[in-house]
Amino acid sequence: MSAKIEPKHLWLFNKIMIVDSREEAIAEAYTEEFPEQADELIKKAREGFPESIGYKTVHQLTKDIDVNVYLEQSIIDTESKEASLLKHFIDKFGEEAEKIALKESFEHGKRYGEDAVMQYALINSSPSGVYNILKHYLLDGWPPSLKITPVETTETSGLEMIEHHNKCMRIDNWKSVDAPVKILCDYTNEWIRGFCVKFNIDHERITSIAYGDKRCEQTFTKKVDRSGTGGRITEKQADR
Repeated sequence: MSAKIEPKHLWLFNKIMIVDSREEAIAEAYTEEFPEQADELIKKAREGFPESIGYKTVHQLTKDIDVNVYLEQSIIDTESKEASLLKHFIDKFGEEAEKIALKESFEHGKRYGEDAVMQYALINSSPSGVYNILKHYLLDGWPPSLKITPVETTETSGLEMIEHHNKCMRIDNWKSVDAPVKILCDYTNEWIRGFCVKFNIDHERITSIAYGDKRCEQTFTKKVDRSGTGGRITEKQADR
């Protein structure tokens, strides 16, 4: 019998659904670009993985399984399936497929960033504030594991925050399907970069475990207003 579903479970399930929807979006983009080969490649990439979540609820999906067990496995399955999709198309179409994935990931992140602006009624926010909002959207491993490998942040000023961690919570799932981890890292960071656009925050990856560095480090930097509006960030500026 499943454990009682709590807000923390719904919070994590929503983040899993975002990755699931991104995988669907990339599959659609590949289908549009490579109509003759896409269906077969998508079928191969998804073989052995659960079907997309779609409109199912966590309550429906955990009728016969403990919710904690389901969520932990779902993180593995969802991230691995997405990595498998990219691997199959990049193996077949190379740089062209990589460019499509990066572009679609950025746009997908941007859409969720726009949603976050509406949800939190913020455009002009501090880097740390945007980072804290991002954590409600970005799937980043199984929470109990995060307690073992904590994330560290430093806000050097009101304009910049640095985040670093010594373990990548996704890389094992990428490796499990023999996906190109450097490209998957680029792909994930493009999503984060897109998410930050509407908040008028620049995101930049500095170092990456996937690229052979000892730790991952990234910066969130507030764009400086040079419009002469006295420091007020406008909707138009936030779209740039």
